[in-house]
Amino acid sequence: MLILFSRDEMRTIRLTHVQRPTHSPAYLEERERVWQARLTKAQTTGEHLWNGELYTIEHFIQVDETHVLLEMSSCEYKDIVFRVTKGVAAIVQTYGTDHLPQYVTVDCIPVTSDGRFIFGVRAPLTTAPSGMVGLIGGMLNKDEMTVSSFADIVAFMRKEVREETTLVCHAEDLTLFSLNAFRGKYEFLFTFEAHIHSAEVSGLGTPEEFEHLVATDLAGAMAIDNGLDAFRYAKNYLPQLWQAMQKREAR
Repeated sequence: MLILFSRDEMRTIRLTHVQRPTHSPAYLEERERVWQARLTKAQTTGEHLWNGELYTIEHFIQVDETHVLLEMSSCEYKDIVFRVTKGVAAIVQTYGTDHLPQYVTVDCIPVTSDGRFIFGVRAPLTTAPSGMVGLIGGMLNKDEMTVSSFADIVAFMRKEVREETTLVCHAEDLTLFSLNAFRGKYEFLFTFEAHIHSAEVSGLGTPEEFEHLVATDLAGAMAIDNGLDAFRYAKNYLPQLWQAMQKREAR
């Protein structure tokens, strides 16, 4: 599901925090078994696993024609590992939809000065398979930053861009394209005017996240077949993003 915002709505997005839903003892017991098994596997591969707090969106409310309210809470990273292992459908069938926290990610598709999309190629020993293509961004981690306003979400996105690409990202260069809902999560998707030529992109990136970055036009992006979930979903709206870019350049 793709949720687009008018300029007025983007200026009036409000956040509020609500109590985290209570999980059943059976859910917590099975989740812990899965988590311990995942920890054991990580120890054999040298992977570092962290169980922190992630922001969730409990309710999306359109208050009136221009005002949007997001009721937010949090979940543990354990919940995400459990979901990946057991599957969304199985969790809903066994425990109900209230045991499926809708965690939040922030993602960004930077655009070069010559009109190319920038994506990252995953480095070894990250949480995603090496060589897979992904978007710049990550989970909205409560342990890294307190989020109490939409401006905080923008600040978190800027931090992710800096950490993963080494590019300096100013708030005025970020544009919220949409709020997406897919695979049991919400994604704030931004575009970022990177003020860098595509020829300079391959030397960027940080080894903790991306082996290197790639810059490509729309046709090249649509031809990539080794993308992570967020990238694969992004293909649904890349043509729309490309058209928006062309309109901005024509002004």
